[in-house]
Amino acid sequence: MKVLDQLRDHAKARPEHPALVVDGGDAAPEIVSYARLVADFEALASELRQKGVAAGDRCGLRAQQGRPFVDAV
Repeated sequence: MKVLDQLRDHAKARPEHPALVVDGGDAAPEIVSYARLVADFEALASELRQKGVAAGDRCGLRAQQGRPFVDAV
């Protein structure tokens, strides 16, 4: 089973369970649920497919450290 499949399964079983806790610095930390994490990476995958990226294609990754990096990976 792929990691993405495990994340999707966990999001179905426990959608509101925290997947990420992002340090907010001086502000409160951002808590990202499994449902939101999966929705965000599915949206990014859809955007890449619309731009012509297909399964098995190689592409570079450029993202800021933190949550944007996690979504992109």
